[in-house]
Amino acid sequence: MKKVFIADDDSSIVEVIKIVLTEGGFDVVGETHGKNVEESILKEMPDLVLLDVWMSGFDGREITRKLKSNPATKKIPVLLVSALSDTRQIAKDTKADGFLEKPFDIKKLLDTVKEFALK
Repeated sequence: MKKVFIADDDSSIVEVIKIVLTEGGFDVVGETHGKNVEESILKEMPDLVLLDVWMSGFDGREITRKLKSNPATKKIPVLLVSALSDTRQIAKDTKADGFLEKPFDIKKLLDTVKEFALK
């Protein structure tokens, strides 16, 4: 079972994603407090990270850059999640593997997670 780590400060979004991905066959862990995200990812070593760009207490772009420059985590796919209109460019600039725009379609969420987590 592939493990997906979700980092978003909106607990309702985390819960919806958890439900969808759990029903899709994934083991899902989540974090709603920005200050613990890096530490939690290193502890969990997931197969995929869904990372909100703006979370209270941290900047998802900076977390992505750190993950991609760390030999222990650089191969973990990171998908940035945001309602910002330039999410695609932010993902490219931070070397994220992809992105999901909020609000997201449930099918697209599951298809995108499968695409990156099952590589």
